[in-house]
Amino acid sequence: MKKTARTTEPADGRTPGSGPARNPYASHNARLARARIFLFAPVIVIAGASCVSPARNAAREIPVTAAPVEEAWDIAASRQNGGEPLPEWVERYFAGGNRLVEEMPAFADKYVFVSEDEGVSFAALERRGKDFDPERDFAQLAALRVTQRLAALGGAHPDGEFSRYHETAVRAVANAVWSPARVEADFWLLKTYPGDGEAVEAREAFLFLILVTVDREPFRAALDGMLWRPEPGHDSAVMRRIRPVFYDEF
Repeated sequence: MKKTARTTEPADGRTPGSGPARNPYASHNARLARARIFLFAPVIVIAGASCVSPARNAAREIPVTAAPVEEAWDIAASRQNGGEPLPEWVERYFAGGNRLVEEMPAFADKYVFVSEDEGVSFAALERRGKDFDPERDFAQLAALRVTQRLAALGGAHPDGEFSRYHETAVRAVANAVWSPARVEADFWLLKTYPGDGEAVEAREAFLFLILVTVDREPFRAALDGMLWRPEPGHDSAVMRRIRPVFYDEF
């Protein structure tokens, strides 16, 4: 699907629009003030043969664990700079992540994945957004969602077998070719972080979001083939423990 056209890079190379920063989104800020920002560590380099077919980029960085960290922020501007409501999928993503977006009727038979890219350079983020290729880049989104789910389950299974299973499963997902994934929409906004008036300084950053979908049943069938295979690194006892609950909050 053709992507939504983005705003042209501003003359100063940073903030779209002109004039002093303003906040036309007061009605949204109460709901979005506690946004979810994910920091991932440690990071491993994934390489090797795919369990489906080899990815075009053999090596990619995929986080093994993920812990949500909250930091308050506000919206100073966005693509809809006239103060119109944010798109529903953006509102839902901020409120409840991928799963809340999936509750929209348009995505009833889809899995939703949202690519986030945050930084201070509008031009660089816009360029990377235009270069996003769902065939090439979707594997990272899938691996990230799998590693977040496994990390959530790992607290109940803090053993070496689970850790080995986790790493092997993420490798398989990261190195697979997922087809077809589709770009449904994209959006950008300018975030302001207020700081605490002491050690943490106020700052601004742009956030680019890309909404990607895949058909639910084919994706799940392919994922099942990777997650529940009895092979080295896939301990059968671990699989028996997590398989019944894996998709409950996936």
